[in-house]
Amino acid sequence: MLSKNHQKLILSLHQKKFRQKHKQFIAEGSKIVVEAIKKGFTYDLLFYTKTWLQEHKELEGKGVEVSEKEMKKLSSLKTPPGVLAIFPFLKNEKVTSEIVLVLDKIQDPGNLGTMIRTAHAFGCKNIFCSDDSVDCYNSKVVQATMGSLFYVNIEYVEIGSFLTSFKKSNKSKVYSFDLNGEDIYKTIIDFPAIILLGNESNGVRKELDSAIDKKLKIPISEEIDSLNVSVSQAIALAEFNRVLKK
Repeated sequence: MLSKNHQKLILSLHQKKFRQKHKQFIAEGSKIVVEAIKKGFTYDLLFYTKTWLQEHKELEGKGVEVSEKEMKKLSSLKTPPGVLAIFPFLKNEKVTSEIVLVLDKIQDPGNLGTMIRTAHAFGCKNIFCSDDSVDCYNSKVVQATMGSLFYVNIEYVEIGSFLTSFKKSNKSKVYSFDLNGEDIYKTIIDFPAIILLGNESNGVRKELDSAIDKKLKIPISEEIDSLNVSVSQAIALAEFNRVLKK
C-alpha cells in the first residue's frame, strides 16, 4: 500500500532541487528497472502494480504493490509502465579511456539521454557536463538512456577550468565541431581525445576556443545547415573508435 510519505517523496523527486537534497532519482519501466536490479544496482524503494508483478514474480515481496490509479499519480509518463523504482545517486567510478566526452550546455533531456546511451554503446564511459547542462537524473533523461545511465560515469563541472586541468593531466587533445573545420574523415586524430560538443542552438561557447586543439566538420549536404547534437556525437564516436582500432 502506498503511504503518504512515499507519495510525497516520489512526487518531490520530479524536481531537481529535491533530487539533490535526497540524493535519489526515479527510474521507470521494466527494461531500466529490472535490468538495473539484475546487474546488482541497489534500489531504495520499488513500486509495482499487480498486473506488472504477474510477469515479474521474481520481484514479488521486494517492493510495494500499488493500484493502477496510484501508479498513474506517481508516474511522469503518459502511459505508466507499471513499475517505478527510486535509486540512490550513482557513484562515479572513472575508468581510463582513450575517448572522453565533454558536453557544453546540453539542455534537451531527450538529447542528453540519447547521448548517454550512444556513449555507452561505443564504450565511452566518462562524460563531463557543464554545470548549466540538463540534470542527468531528470526523468526524461533517465528514460531516454534506456538503462545506460547505470553504466556511464557522469560528472558536472565548471567546463573552462575542467578542460584546462584535464588536458594538462591527461595530455589529451580537444576536438570540437564547426562547419568550417577539417573534414573528420580526412584529418589526423590523436589520442587520448576529448570530444567537445555544444549547445543545441549555439554550439560550443566562444570562451572555450582557447582549449580546443582542432575543429572538425562532418560533411553533409549543402541543403542542411546542421545536425542534431546527438547525431553528431554518434558519428564522431563511430569515427574516433574506427581510427583508434586501426
